[in-house]
Amino acid sequence: MNPKAQVPFQPDPFKNNVIGAVFMVTLAAESGNLNFLEGCIHAYFDGKTEFPGVVLATGTEDYFDSAWYYNAGRYYQATSGLTHFTENPGSVTWSSYR
Repeated sequence: MNPKAQVPFQPDPFKNNVIGAVFMVTLAAESGNLNFLEGCIHAYFDGKTEFPGVVLATGTEDYFDSAWYYNAGRYYQATSGLTHFTENPGSVTWSSYR
């Protein structure tokens, strides 16, 4: 019997310089206004990177594939969506995924 045939497949992540990562972000917020959407989304992968790290988006709604304070309303896509948005005087509740 061939001993190599019994070894389970073990991909080499460095072969052909192919490296990847998958992560999911879900945010929910409650605020008195929409100013929190103006914040940039930054990533720090190694704990040593200085500010600003890797800028993923220049606005919260940009990161979740929308714009203009979600003025188009709720949406559900395979890669991102706005699942809840309620704005009342002095109160905003919101949730998105990506």
